[in-house]
Amino acid sequence: MAPKPISDYPRPPQDNGRGVHWSASVYHPTGADLQFWIDELKAMQIKWVKLLDDGGGSSIELCRALLDNGIMPVVRVYRERPNPGHIGGREVDAIGRLIDAGVRYFETNNEPYLPAEWQNNHLPPNWLDIVVDNFIYDADAIQGMGGLPAFPAIGPGDLAKVVERGRIDIFEKGAWLAIHNYTLNHPLDYPYDP
Repeated sequence: MAPKPISDYPRPPQDNGRGVHWSASVYHPTGADLQFWIDELKAMQIKWVKLLDDGGGSSIELCRALLDNGIMPVVRVYRERPNPGHIGGREVDAIGRLIDAGVRYFETNNEPYLPAEWQNNHLPPNWLDIVVDNFIYDADAIQGMGGLPAFPAIGPGDLAKVVERGRIDIFEKGAWLAIHNYTLNHPLDYPYDP
């Protein structure tokens, strides 16, 4: 099987590659407040929005509004200190409902190389093996429902662990790599970054 061509990934209409990270809250505006922010996004020609869901579907109304306005949501299913662990029944149900609403892109982990993302702030020596095993579990569940899972933002070379486990098929079926390309509110050509 060949890798999924980039042209086969869902994209918003008139995609310009411009996106933002929404609020760090799992709860979102509704009604006129939501419409205000949708109008702001459209005025800035934003086509992608990464947002959080509480694992129970708290983002469904926002995602529907984004999709109705030609904006592609990327949903991170929030779990406090998600490591070690994988999604369970509540999250699987919410992801299924989000997929039914038209969402395709999902993240189930966040910066798992940080102790703060682990139970008891403890990063075990075999943390990467644990993260990869749980990613495979999450990816199988999400892809089984028609979604596209993200391998968590970690570092170069870490994808090899998935391949070592014989699961390159996850990427052939559309898994993607989450990145955290922090610019610290600086333009990309800012001359004083280390």
